[in-house]
Amino acid sequence: MDSEIDHEEHTTKTSIDDHPHLFEKLSDCDGKPGGILMTSLAQEVLPNIWIGGFAALETRSFLKKNKIQRILSLGHFHHIYPETEFTHKIIPITDHPETNIIRWFPESSAFITEAIEKDERILVHCLAGVSRSPTVVAGYIMGKDHMRWKVALSKIKQNRPFVDPNAGFKSQLQLFQDMGYVFDAHHPAYRDYIKHHPRDAAHQGHSEYGNSGSNGVKNEMPDSVV
Repeated sequence: MDSEIDHEEHTTKTSIDDHPHLFEKLSDCDGKPGGILMTSLAQEVLPNIWIGGFAALETRSFLKKNKIQRILSLGHFHHIYPETEFTHKIIPITDHPETNIIRWFPESSAFITEAIEKDERILVHCLAGVSRSPTVVAGYIMGKDHMRWKVALSKIKQNRPFVDPNAGFKSQLQLFQDMGYVFDAHHPAYRDYIKHHPRDAAHQGHSEYGNSGSNGVKNEMPDSVV
């Protein structure tokens, strides 16, 4: 089984050069390569599921053109459209390795699932569409299909090849896999994670959360855990 999965991981790897419509190559004043500029706001990584950055959220014309009806924001964003225009959910977390993102998987996956069941198009975004949003969508795929995290991420990369969750998020995707693709706050693996990661950096750097926001908030252990 592992060899089959490893083969799938290998065959789904892709390069951004395979998607020239997503970017524009830049050059410096001497004509030397100077990096790339992303020209696409978001990509449909699965049927009706789009991943993008903040620019996708704030571009109403893009949302309307692609018939987006539902938005899941991963970050400290605000509602910028009337409630009647989009179904918009915000999960306020930072892109930090110590952010406890896995605990949001049930809520985020339920929101995505509801969109799919209603045949609605959903935009899942963070600031750049590289770390937080791909992590949440990978968690959704894993829970739905019992798919290993590397395979789920490779599936996303087929259409958005530059996604790259931070190291802490990748570890939590592995944790979700170890938990059997179901988040359980009482699972031994999760309790062990909390012991080794006592601070949740979800709000780090955001003053609206008070003094605790600068250093993170305490990760809570399940009540039954001593």
